[in-house]
Amino acid sequence: MRWRHCAYEEKELRIYAEPSVKSKIVGKLAVGEEARIVGERSAEEAEHQWRRVETDHGKRGWMLEKIHWHTVDADDYTELYAEASLKSKVVGKLVKGDEWRYVNFVKDVAVDSPALGPDENSQAAAAKTRSRDRGWGWQYASTRWVLIETKDGKRGWKLEDLWRVIDRKQAYKRSLQEYAQGNVEIAVTDYLYAAEESDLESDDKFVLPEPKSASEFTLHGVVKMYEGKLAKALSDFESAIKLDPKFARAYVNRGLVKKSRGDLDGAIAGYNRAIELDPKMGDAYSSRGNVERKKGDLASAIADHNRAIELNPQDALFYHSRGRELLCERRFRRSNC
Repeated sequence: MRWRHCAYEEKELRIYAEPSVKSKIVGKLAVGEEARIVGERSAEEAEHQWRRVETDHGKRGWMLEKIHWHTVDADDYTELYAEASLKSKVVGKLVKGDEWRYVNFVKDVAVDSPALGPDENSQAAAAKTRSRDRGWGWQYASTRWVLIETKDGKRGWKLEDLWRVIDRKQAYKRSLQEYAQGNVEIAVTDYLYAAEESDLESDDKFVLPEPKSASEFTLHGVVKMYEGKLAKALSDFESAIKLDPKFARAYVNRGLVKKSRGDLDGAIAGYNRAIELDPKMGDAYSSRGNVERKKGDLASAIADHNRAIELNPQDALFYHSRGRELLCERRFRRSNC
C-alpha cells in the first residue's frame, strides 16, 4: 500500500472535489495525517501537482501539492530500484548534484517488520545503528521505501531512514542505557546533548541531575575525560568506586586516567582489579595490554589482546591493538614501539 506523508508541511492541505481550486472543498489533510495517493495530474501552477488522495477516515478528493525539490550535496550513489524491493532491478543511482523530489511512499515500516524482506530488514537494522551513532537528540523511528524522480528523468524506489527528535531528558536516560551496554561514544554524545543549556524560548527545561550511582559517576567521569578534564574525571571514578567497590567499569576508566598521567603501575593495578571483578570484560584486558606494551612486555600485551578478542570478536579496536603489537614484535623486533 502506497502512502503520502504530510508531516513536513507547515499547514493543513485542502482536498478538492476536482483538480481545480475553483471546485468544492470536500475536506482537509492535517499536518502529519496520512493519505493514499491513487492518481496524479499536472497543474497549471508552476512547481505544483494535483494528486488524488484518500484516507482511512473516508476523506477523498484532489490535493494541490507544491513540489519540493532536494539536492544531493555529496557523493551519494544511492541505488534506485524498479520496485519497492531490493530484489527488483536497479534502474539508476543518485549522484552529487541531482535534484529530486518525492513521488510516493510505502508506509513506514519498523525494523523486523514483515513488510520488509530479509535484505531490507538488514538495511533497516543498519539504519538504526547509524541513527544511534548520529546521536545529539535524534532517535531512529523507522525505514520506508520512497519513490523519487529527478529533474533529468531518473525515477525509482530507494530506502530511506526516518528519525524523530528526542528531548534532553530522554537523551540523558538513553545515555545511561547506552553506557550500560558498552556503547561509550553514543552515551557521551547523548550526555553532552542532555547537558546543553536550553534556550529561553524552549519548552525543554530539563536540568541535568547530579550523579548519584556508581554508573552515573563513571559516565560523568568519561564525559570529563572527553573534555580533557582528567582531575575531575579521576574524582568521579573514585566516587564511583567508593559507592560500589565492585563496579568494574570504574576501575578500567580510572586506569585510563592513570595511564595518561604516566602512572603505568597504578593503571595495571586498576585493570587487574576490574578483571578480578568481571573476567569477561574485554576492555579491561585490552587496556591492560596497551599499558604492558608501554612497559616493554609485548608477549603479555598480545596475550591480553587475544583474550579481549575472544570475549568480544566484534570490536575492531582490539584487532588494531593486537596488530600493532604483532608488528612491533615480528617485523621490527622491538620491545617498545
